[in-house]
Amino acid sequence: MANISSVPPKKITPRHHQLAAFKAMGLPNAIIEERTGYTQSRISVLLSDPRIADLVVEYRNQFLTGQLADQSQRLTQELGKSTYADYLKRLIKSR
Repeated sequence: MANISSVPPKKITPRHHQLAAFKAMGLPNAIIEERTGYTQSRISVLLSDPRIADLVVEYRNQFLTGQLADQSQRLTQELGKSTYADYLKRLIKSR
């Protein structure tokens, strides 16, 4: 019989969404373990599931879009549109 921690989930639950969101925010697995109650080995198994990996990407894009939108508004007000365009170019190159 397989170890339960090595078995992928049958369905994606709100707790899996929480794990994906924490990973998308860049939290290390040790912190995710504390916040979700999953063991680090279970976290690894869950993150290797393509459905959860897709959620991580989706949440990361949402966070980045939200962050860029907030920065866009602030910087446009502070610096002007042409300077903001230069800032975005530098940001994209640094990733």
